[in-house]
Amino acid sequence: MSQAKNENVKFIKLTADVAIEFVKVPACEFIMGAPENAWLPRYSDAQPEHKVFLDSFWISKTPITKGQYEVCYPDKDFGDNKDLPVHFVTYFEARYFCAWLMEKSGLPVRLPTEAEWEKAARGTDGRIYPWGDEDPKSYFLTHDRLHSVGRYPYAGSPYGVTDICENVGEFVADYYDENYYQDAPKSNPKGPSDGFWHVIRGMEWRTYARESEENPINPRFGFRCAFSDDPTIPSIVEIEQKETSFHPGFTIIKKNNIEEVIISIAEGVDMPFVHVTAGEFLMGSSEDDTKAKDDEKPQHLVYLDDYWIGKYPVTHEQYAAIRPGHVDFIEEAKKHPVFYVNWDLAEEYCEMLAARTNLPIRLPTEAEWEKAARGTDGRLYPWGNQEPTPELGNGPRSLEDFVPTPVDKYPLGASPYGVMDMGGNLREWTADLYDENYYSVSPYKNPTGPEDYKGDPVIRGGPVDRVCVFRDTGLSKYFLNIWLKYISFRCVLEKLP
Repeated sequence: MSQAKNENVKFIKLTADVAIEFVKVPACEFIMGAPENAWLPRYSDAQPEHKVFLDSFWISKTPITKGQYEVCYPDKDFGDNKDLPVHFVTYFEARYFCAWLMEKSGLPVRLPTEAEWEKAARGTDGRIYPWGDEDPKSYFLTHDRLHSVGRYPYAGSPYGVTDICENVGEFVADYYDENYYQDAPKSNPKGPSDGFWHVIRGMEWRTYARESEENPINPRFGFRCAFSDDPTIPSIVEIEQKETSFHPGFTIIKKNNIEEVIISIAEGVDMPFVHVTAGEFLMGSSEDDTKAKDDEKPQHLVYLDDYWIGKYPVTHEQYAAIRPGHVDFIEEAKKHPVFYVNWDLAEEYCEMLAARTNLPIRLPTEAEWEKAARGTDGRLYPWGNQEPTPELGNGPRSLEDFVPTPVDKYPLGASPYGVMDMGGNLREWTADLYDENYYSVSPYKNPTGPEDYKGDPVIRGGPVDRVCVFRDTGLSKYFLNIWLKYISFRCVLEKLP
């Protein structure tokens, strides 16, 4: 019995203490999709129910955990609970982890197809849930929060796959098409040949439930890995760890009364920061400004300690240097601001960059962003009070036809401190949460936004009028996935050692 069990389990050993367990799913037919009596229109994209043949394959027993994922990202500590599924990852970061694991292990590791995922979840008898057809409530299962993998071993699938419908939503390799099941191949389907959004599985208990990554409000996405069967693969594969020769450093330069520090963040990739001196500045809009919104008032004096702020928004190239799973950009766009990065990922990037460089790097507060943009004279734009022109910045214009531009394209639009792209291009996350009345109670010195407030993050900048004072909320409730292509961020360096 133990021999049979061992033949259906393989391990990829990442470190002496961390491994990924894979279970075998044998070749055969299974029933895929939702039955005719499933609730419509919720499950219409999972119909018709149909038979699919799959070759044998291996799939990770659990979603990839934080402890497993951080082996690929040594500059990031993913928290104390290493057994939680990694989440808030993009499709491309999930795919990158599989590619990294393939390179390190020599195995053909990839994301599972949608058909492989569903077969691993439900087996061959057409069951509703991985454990059968019993009511999930009898298993004490909940989707309210993430939990450590393996918490519900009795809710595993017929192949011993766990956490597949009751923990985190999971990326699969396929593009999403709500009509794909109408004429899907009957053998080893791989999804539509092209598309934009990818399929998410496991967002609810039913094994046939499908989602587009565009649709869920809360992007609580993780993934698991798979590879095709090969009898020559040993039961345990150890990856090779190589030490990097790169060592971060920085250089300070002074030019035209502007002080910059150039930080080397990866081989051949630098990130410049400019110095914003300590002192007071006018924040917000005056009472007699008829164009001002209520949340820009009252105008008030704010004192900030000195700090360094990114001269440019973080670019695709800089983002990929710290999160190498970010691969979805062309060479010509590497100097464009990164986008499709939510607030949590922006904060996480700053944390990873801080760990890489051993420097106190984070998102800017709203006050730091505004002072860096307008200086101390109360101007409405980084360059002054002149209305925007095509020579000063990328915007404002209709978002429908908006195209990002290189972050260094508009030197005439620089702020008094030499900060670029604060009056156009993409909008930017700040560290503060949004409260429309915050300016009425904001502290005089080093404000950091409302405390114990459950609002959305503040967004500043972008192709908007009166950009130095315009405030907006994070739009995270309903339209975040739509707006993310218009939002970037920059970093702040609190101080130099």
